[in-house]
Amino acid sequence: MLSKRLRHFSELIEDLSLRPVLGRVARLLLLENDEYLTQSQMASMIGSSREVVNRSLHRLEHDGIITINHHHVTVRDAAKLWRIVDDVKPARD
Repeated sequence: MLSKRLRHFSELIEDLSLRPVLGRVARLLLLENDEYLTQSQMASMIGSSREVVNRSLHRLEHDGIITINHHHVTVRDAAKLWRIVDDVKPARD
């Protein structure tokens, strides 16, 4: 249990310090794809604001990677989402 918590916090620190919000949103969509989450919940989970999460979701939708229908997000291209997640470089959101 302790090693599981340590791994979780280590991943969280890496996300918050290295990955831009768009990458954190992409990772969350991939890992929590069968859960209904509000934008506020998503923001809380990734350490951002609801407004920045909203912009990230709309950017992903504009790029054709996801679709948003009645507040439900569907991943259309998981490979592109993984590329965004793997693109670990600091960015200004």
